Amino acid sequence: MKFISMNMLFWDDCLDGKTRHANVNFCWPKLKELNIFLQDSGIDSEVKLFDFSHDKQISEAIHIPYPPKTFKKSQKINEVLRQMSAKFCMIFDCDVFFDNQDYNLLLEQIKNLSAGDIVTYDSGKLFGDPNDYITNLSFDREKADWRYAYSGARENGPLHHHCGGLGGSYIVDCDLLNSINGFDEKFKGWGAEDGDALDKIMNSGKKYQLKPTKNFASFHLPHEVDLSSPLYANRF
Repeated sequence: MKFISMNMLFWDDCLDGKTRHANVNFCWPKLKELNIFLQDSGIDSEVKLFDFSHDKQISEAIHIPYPPKTFKKSQKINEVLRQMSAKFCMIFDCDVFFDNQDYNLLLEQIKNLSAGDIVTYDSGKLFGDPNDYITNLSFDREKADWRYAYSGARENGPLHHHCGGLGGSYIVDCDLLNSINGFDEKFKGWGAEDGDALDKIMNSGKKYQLKPTKNFASFHLPHEVDLSSPLYANRF
């Protein structure tokens, strides 16, 4: 059993711009880079990429096919959990990564994980053309424009007056998440399953420690969204 399993979720959103393809082509190598850093620092970690597209898009991914334009994020995360053997689970959307300058801070968090821990992060939502601040696997934070998903303006700092949730990136004790049977698959889209799962853990009577991260955050690359689609509007 691994100490921590880091898992990235990807699926083809069937939009013309293919921005999620471009994003995973950056974020997945970054996650592998992070894994090497953690392993070199003595952490028993692993990484997996799951491709939930109808037709497999990424050769090295574990392919679990879903019909085109199917959200069902709860069900997809539960598929990941069923294939995992680790004490702690870390989930990443395919648009999310951590900056190299925060790797040591993340390492210290992981070294200090204990049973019942839930570690949450804010996300620096990036704007503009990623080519302006990304070169190969390098992210230039000074050139990037972003605001925090929870806190808003950068000067507020991450998770200002917020505890975060089980969204774009987080760490959770696998036994704790499995004790509530994972994410509720009645949610057919995305965006409500995370709060529901956290509420269930907090009201389960199980021992837990919610640890919002206030000194650094992940980053979230921009991507296309089809706001006109009923599949998006009715995603909950």
